[in-house]
Formats: sequence, structure tokens, C-alpha cells
Amino acid sequence: MRSVPADLAAAIEARERYVRPLVTVDWDNDGGNLIDSSDTFDGRTVSSSWGTSSTGFPWTSSGIGTVAASDFAVAAGAGTHSVALASEFRYSRILLTDLLMADQDITAEWSCPAAVGGDLEPAGLLLRQQDASNYVNMRTVVSVDGRVYVYASRLLAGVETPLVATGLPVPGGTYNAGVHWLSQAQALGPVFRMRVWRSDQPRPAVWHLQVVDRTWASGAWGVRSGRSAGNTNTSPVLFTYHRIDVATSRYDDVSDKVAEARVERSVTGQLPDECMVVEGISAATATIDLVRGATDDEELDNVGYFSRFNPGSPLAGKERAGRLVDISLGFLTDSGWQYVPRVTDGVMQSLPVDVADRTAKATIVDGRDRLRTLVKLPGVVVNRTDWTSSMKGGLEASWVAAYAAFQCGLYLAPPPQTELGQVRYYAPQYGSSTAFVGRAYQLAAMAQLNQREICTYTRDAPFFMAADPTTETDGLWSSIGYLAEPAPGMAGWNSDGRAKVRTHLWVKITGSEPGGEALNVRVGNGTGVCEIIFQVLTTGQLVVNVANHQFGGGAMRTVNGPTISTGVWTLVGVHVDDAAGRAAFQIGGTTSVVTFTATPAIATTTAERAAQVAVSSYAKFAELVVHSGVPEGAPWPATTFTADYELDRLGNRDLAGIYPPDKPQQAWDLLQDLAGAERGLVWIDYDGKLRIWSRARLNAASSLTVQRTLTTHDHLWALGYDDSRAMVRNVITVPYTQLEQSTGLWSLTGGAFRVDPGSTTTWQLAFEEPAADALIFLAGSWAQNTDGSGASGFFDSRSPDPVQEIYATLTMTSATSATVVVKAGQVGFPVYLVDTAGVPDCRVVGLSVKQADSRLEYEARSPDSIAAYNGELPLQVGDNPWSQTLNWAKGVGHQLLALLSTPQVVFTAISAPLDPRLEPYDRVKVKDKAGLRLEAELLLEGLGDVLVPGAADMDVVGRQARQQWKLGASGAGTTVGNTILGGAPE
Repeated sequence: MRSVPADLAAAIEARERYVRPLVTVDWDNDGGNLIDSSDTFDGRTVSSSWGTSSTGFPWTSSGIGTVAASDFAVAAGAGTHSVALASEFRYSRILLTDLLMADQDITAEWSCPAAVGGDLEPAGLLLRQQDASNYVNMRTVVSVDGRVYVYASRLLAGVETPLVATGLPVPGGTYNAGVHWLSQAQALGPVFRMRVWRSDQPRPAVWHLQVVDRTWASGAWGVRSGRSAGNTNTSPVLFTYHRIDVATSRYDDVSDKVAEARVERSVTGQLPDECMVVEGISAATATIDLVRGATDDEELDNVGYFSRFNPGSPLAGKERAGRLVDISLGFLTDSGWQYVPRVTDGVMQSLPVDVADRTAKATIVDGRDRLRTLVKLPGVVVNRTDWTSSMKGGLEASWVAAYAAFQCGLYLAPPPQTELGQVRYYAPQYGSSTAFVGRAYQLAAMAQLNQREICTYTRDAPFFMAADPTTETDGLWSSIGYLAEPAPGMAGWNSDGRAKVRTHLWVKITGSEPGGEALNVRVGNGTGVCEIIFQVLTTGQLVVNVANHQFGGGAMRTVNGPTISTGVWTLVGVHVDDAAGRAAFQIGGTTSVVTFTATPAIATTTAERAAQVAVSSYAKFAELVVHSGVPEGAPWPATTFTADYELDRLGNRDLAGIYPPDKPQQAWDLLQDLAGAERGLVWIDYDGKLRIWSRARLNAASSLTVQRTLTTHDHLWALGYDDSRAMVRNVITVPYTQLEQSTGLWSLTGGAFRVDPGSTTTWQLAFEEPAADALIFLAGSWAQNTDGSGASGFFDSRSPDPVQEIYATLTMTSATSATVVVKAGQVGFPVYLVDTAGVPDCRVVGLSVKQADSRLEYEARSPDSIAAYNGELPLQVGDNPWSQTLNWAKGVGHQLLALLSTPQVVFTAISAPLDPRLEPYDRVKVKDKAGLRLEAELLLEGLGDVLVPGAADMDVVGRQARQQWKLGASGAGTTVGNTILGGAPE
């Protein structure tokens, strides 16, 4: 049940109450910005600054180069920047303290001379500005050939980084001096986009530039003008701004046009409807009946106001489909109006207008549209034994749910900073050692998934990995290895192959780990070449070793860093730039830099080496991230974070693996399957937040104790129930699918394959079964002659090296396909892919995931119910890929049997004043002493809102609450806890 302030709770429960709906539509797609900070430059003349904008915000002036106050002026309805020299710029900003916006939409109308000798840069729109040294610059450039280009860059700690490789040309002809142009830039979440056009032309329907940057979530804004290097225009160059518009949402509030708003939220699942079991998904839909837009204006009645074609309507030309809609209900309390959300970030599906009825009706769905992303699951075999060791990576349903959310851009902790550099590895440990980015290739026998505990963020509780020190005495063997595919150019490593890497993770040490070393993270750009070794000693000291193994036994630099405390979770990390000789250590938000003597440059190319990470630890750790290419001054992850969604630790904790489907699956459907396997619930809550609940929620306080009592005397005006025999099931059959592993994915057949000097061969491979997310690589032998005689050797795609005789790479394109490239290396004669006996030897090594050939089932029966109802009333549970073990099938079967073997009472027609605090699974009490003469406790599974001006009602569907001990009946399977990710544990 939602928690609200005491005065709001009193207003909700009052017999006489005052309510009003609030409905907003984000017509401009600007995040609902209601603050107008535009400037028309009319009505003022200012010298030596831009003064105060026409909407009341003071401008701040600055620049690069020799800057004078007289470079800034307002006159004749325009603001100007005067730039005297090439490579100089002028800035006018609205300071952060004056205005802070998350989403921004800025349009500037400008003019300037034609460019001579070098480019001119008018109307650089500065978005998400933090201060003079931190912002995103959406640049407009007038080139010397008269064309207009758009660029994007990020200024971080004063260092500018391009967000696009080159400028993108703007269609529309040649720029002519003095002609007015418009530049529009938007920041919508992580997406930045820009378009530019002549003022005498219509606004383009497409955006000329779009990039993604997650550095800042909000900020202020400003404009920049300047002259590029080599510009020879007559000085000074005058850049003129005729107006700057900041989009606002003055028409977003449509509350006064709402006749009725209905929100339907019901629970549906994978069982037949007549079984009425709370599980599956809860999706909200809404319809809004809209009344006349302006009763005194025939042109702006309902038809005209909401018509996209009416030029007299403020909504003319604006998109309807896909606009975000918020619906809230306000209550008049002692402290004024307070609002409770009913739908947040709903998505408008349609807004049809009926001319005959003079009506408009909007159809809305909740934020599940954000979960339509197609998810490709990796193949995983959990506990496996192969040619290296016994591997116990662990796999819980929570990991699969978190992986699906990750693919949709939803995070429980600060996400990897993809905009700062290449993410080589991201392994948060949410129920498995399997990484979200990067492939785990080795787990020692005792490096198992341990019980989770709250560790990092205020409201988050990740799982963690750690070796068992009672059985493992060598931390280096209690390791998790990760492997990235070879990356051409090795973005982020220095050009001479020396390390330039950032690593961070959360760790908790005891101070008594064996061997003096609690944790070790090794990051390298190829076997035996260059790597950093980041250590947390049992004393708490952070140490990094920078190793360059190409030089006579290895050139090693040891850098000692600061010390962390024992017994507490701490965010630690290190940023190493070997070529610069700098190591920046991070502890809980504090950075300290230690310099060292750089190792020698690497002589041979490492352009296509694979990156590798190995983690060995006796300490608990989580949220492992490895970046390459991040500038040293880039921000580290925050130590506090509000999760994007809420994830229970799901009860399905012993999955055998993942057999990826033939086609990608939408995240929403995948989450529904996960919830269906354990009768949990996936829903978008009233705040627009994704919630993934385990069945353990039925053991939460809101389900065990009555949250609200509804009586016919004070609240109810409709009440009805059903207890049909059709709801009884006394034989439950639950299918489950066993997964197996096999070795060997592909091998070369058909005789000796010849590789000529300088040649390159590419093969597209297809596997019969999905490849597991384990050590997958290409390996083989070569010989000078087809019979294996003469010179010979081996090759391996894990560390491809152009100086070797055979240089091979393997790139997985899906779980069932890969691309192999075989090149001739530094050898002057043809070679053959055979072993020394002349047998063809080129193979893809790894594990495949197989499903058992036969369909397995478990049957749970209730003899008492069969006798009471004169026979069997069967229920066949549908196939579910996440029901994988006999124990799990037993647990599901007996849980369902406890619920369905006796009649259920389902209340289907309860109408009462709306209580916006109630949520699915909440327990309520219904009293009807005069009619049905009952007093019953219900678990809610359906909630419907009916909002009209001045009134708000709800329609409730619920089933009679059973005694919770029945869920723990014999054979119930794995004990289900109630820990929560992304929210406070119950």
C-alpha cells in the first residue's frame, strides 16, 4: 500500500471529500517544461552585456580569447556577439542557479556574415550546462564553401570530446550573409538531437544529427558564437540573435477539458482466467473523454481544438501518438491540494475526433511500451565441466530479469558510462557471474554465487561473487574470467599499445582474507603483452601494478594508493594511463592521483588483440565495470543512486541455464514468462516505475495485514461475488525443461585447407545448438605440408597476433552463428590447417546448450478434493522456459494445488470511493452486515479508476485471502525470501 502523509490519508478516507483530476499531455515532447526562459530581445537596449531576458532571467557573459564587455550588446530587437580574432568564442548563458531543466528544447534564430578563410560557428546551443567547463555543445558551423554543418561535442572538465566523428551537412543550399537561419537542439533523456534550416523554409521533418550522452541528467543552457582557426573575415565578426525560444508546455494541462478519465489495471497471467490466481502481469490502460476546448469559440470546440489540421488550434501539427500522458488525482487537505499519481509516463496510442458527436477520446497505455525492446539472451550452461575446470557460475531468474531491463536502458545502479569510452565489461552479479557485457570464460570450482546482502546504493541490494576461503587457498584460482571479442583499433588503449583503462567496483573486505590479498582484477589487451593488475590488500590498501611483458621478463610498475576500511561496502576504482604515467585511485567519491614512470612503448601492433579481464577474490564484490578510452577527468559513478526499477530476488534460483529462443523476445513478454514461472507479478506502478515482484510479496505486510476496511454503510455501493465450481482444480500438471551441455561446436572438414601468404579467408558458421556463454574460441594447428611435415605451429583466436604464422579471429554474431577470419601472418610460404599427422585441425571450441529430448512433467494431486468433487478436475500448466527442474515443478504444482483444490470466493463487483494508495496484492477487508452479511478479507487483483470533475470512484476485483501457511505446504520447493533490489526490503 502506498505511503502518503497523514493529512492526505485523512482526506482520502473522509466521508465528504474534495477531489479533482490533473491530466497533462506532453505535446512538445520536452519533458513537460513549464518554465519559459526564452528571449525575444524586444524592448531593451543594453551595452556591455545581454542584460535580463524578456522572461526575467539574467544573462552571464564570458568567452575564449581577448574578451571585452562591449562584445555583448542588445539593440533593435536583437542580441549580438562580437568576435575579433580567429579561434575566439563568446558565450551567453543562463546560469544553473537561475534555471535547471532535465529535458531541453532550444531554438535560436540567427544571422552572420559568410565565412572567409575558415569556418564561422554561430548558434552553438549549450545544453545540460553545469558550469563554464561542463556542457554538451550542439554546434552550427558555416563553412568557407557556404555549406552549413551540424556537430556535437561534450566539454567535460574543460576538455572537449567530439560526439560525432565529422560534421553532418544540412540540406538546403548555400548560406548567404544576412539571411536568417534557425538552429534547434533538444536534450531528451540521454538523446541529443539537432536540426538547422532557413527561416523562409518550413521546419524539417527530420533531425540532422542525433547522439546519446548520459553524462548529466539536467542543467541550464546558453549560446556560443565564434571563429574557427584560419578564419580571415574582416574583424570583428558580428553574430546576431533575433530570438531564442525555449519550448514550454503551457498547453500540456488539459484537466479543464476532461469529462471523464478511466484507468483500468487488472492482473492477467498464463493460467486460465477461471482459476483466478494473482500472478503474471498487471498492465494499465486509460481512456480520457474530452469536453469542448473553448465553448465560446466555434472554431475551437472539441473537434477544432484537438484536430491536428486546425491552424487556429495551439495543438496544430503536434504529434498525438507516442506523447506522454500523466494522470493524477488531487485531494484537498488541511495544507492545500495534494496529488497522487494514477498513470505516470503513460503513452498515448490515439486521439480520434468524432465530428458527429463533437467529442475526442484519448487512449493511453502505461509505460510498458518502454519494454518493447527486443532482447537477445545469451546461451548459458550454469554448472559445467569442460577442459579447464569445473565452473559454477550460478543463474537465478533475477539475473535474466535484470538483463532484460538492462537491454531497455533500465538500471539498478549507475549504468556503465558508454558515452565516455568503450565498455569492455559490465558484470553486476545480479544472480549470476555471467556478465551483461563481455563473456565469462572460466570459474574455479568454489567461485560460486553467495547469498546477497544490501551493499552499495541506498535503495539497492546487488548480489555478489566471492570465493570460499575455507576450501580455496589460492585466490588466483578462485577467479572469474571475462573475454571480449577483438576490437579493431582497440579504442581507448594508447596508440603504442600501453594500457589506458578504468576499472571500478564495490567491494567489502574483512581484513582476514588468506594470502594478504582480498581482491585482484587483471585487465589486459592480450596474453603476455600489457595489463594492469588492480589489487585490494587485506590491509585495505589499493595497489595497481602496470605490467608490460614485451620487454625481457616484463617491465612492471607498482603504484601504491590509499586505504579503505574493513567491514563496509566501498566503491573503489583506478584509472591508469600508462603512457602518461598516471594512476587515479577512487574511494567512495574521492579521487587521488599517483604518478609513476611509464613503461616502454610496445613495438608491435596490438590493433586487433582481444581484451581480457580476470577477477580473483576472497572478498565480496559487485558492480564490476571496465572501460577503455575514458578521460581521466571524467566523473566516476555516484555513490548514491535511485534505481530505475524494482526487482525482487525471484524465487527461481536454481536455473540450469538459458536456451536462447530462435528469435529475439520483447522484454515485456520475457518478464511475463519469468513471473509466470513462479506466479509472481510484473507491473508498471502509479509512478511509472517497473516493478518485478516475486511470490514472496504475499508474505509482505501489505498482503498479510488489512490495509483498508470498506463497509457498505460508509463506502460501498456495489458488491457481488462468484464461487463457481469451475474454479476448482485438484490435479495440477507442471511441465519442466531440462538443459544439458555438450562440447564441440564446429570443426573444419573436407581435407587440408591452404592459407597463402597475404591471403584472408572469411567463414560464416552456423551451430546446431546455441553456444553457451563460456569460453568460445577458434583454435587449430598449421603445417608447411599437407601431411603435417615441415614447419608447424598452433593458433588461437583468444590472442590473435599479426606476427604469428596464422592470425585468426572469431566473432559471435548470435548464439547459433559466428564469423571466422583466417589471415596469413608473417610467413613467406603457404601453410595448411592440419596437425603434424596431416589431419585437418581448425575448430571452434566451446560448450553448446541442449534441451532434453523428452518433455518432462510433474503431477500434483489432492485426493481429498478429488473425492469431494467426484473426480479429477485437471489443470495443465503451460510450457515455460524458466521451469527447468523437478524441484521447481513440484513447488509450483503444490502451491497451485493449495490455492485451487477448494472453491474460491472472487469478488467481482466492488464499487467504492477511490483510494489511490491501494496496489495489487494489498489485503482489504469488506464488511456488509445488512446485505451479504459477510466480513471477508480480500487480496486485490484488479483496480479501476473512474475520475470526473469533483468525484473519483474505484471498481475492485479481489479473491478471498487464504491462510498464508498453505503456500508452504509439503512439496513447496525452494524457500522463497523477500529481499528486494531497487527498493527497501519488506
